[in-house]
Amino acid sequence: HCSGKVEFGGNWVRCEVAHGTMDLKTAFARSCNCTFGQIGQMLGEETLLECITQFGLTRSMSFDGITTEAGSVELDGVGPLALAWSAVGQHKDQINPAGFLAFLSAIARGGVEVSPYIVQSVSIGADTTYNAQTREGKRIMSVTTAETIQAYLRNNVLTVYGPEKFGILPACGKSGTAEIDGDRKSNALFTGFVQDETY
Repeated sequence: HCSGKVEFGGNWVRCEVAHGTMDLKTAFARSCNCTFGQIGQMLGEETLLECITQFGLTRSMSFDGITTEAGSVELDGVGPLALAWSAVGQHKDQINPAGFLAFLSAIARGGVEVSPYIVQSVSIGADTTYNAQTREGKRIMSVTTAETIQAYLRNNVLTVYGPEKFGILPACGKSGTAEIDGDRKSNALFTGFVQDETY
């Protein structure tokens, strides 16, 4: 349940509106800070860190001669408010956009990691000198978990973002917005995939 704010250790996690009572799928679509703050408290630091590690969300990646910066999450001994905000995806959490894209790609592929590439192919005249190959990695989540998240991501497009924004493409996606203390500007991104092998 979201009344618009929830208390953690004498401080508050807030949502822009009171979302009321909802299931997890709806809380995800609405980006309900209160819900995910409460889930973070239920799971605790250790479980959150295990999931972050399992999903590879903060690791550095190397592909096409590029090595990305690693992300970071600071959960060691933080108080209840910081843990709640970290579960929301804020506090001091940082994820490299390439890492976020790789995570979404694993969800799209049924829970198996894939390495990204920048250029699909290189041709000189009629000769193709390079074709990128999809390289699969390890399984980071079960097929059931991946399919559930796929359904949630598709629901986001259908109920929040609007399928008309994606034309005929059966898009799945999630926005992310992080407010900066004392600043009215936000950092934002949107990532997702299309449920159609043609694309």
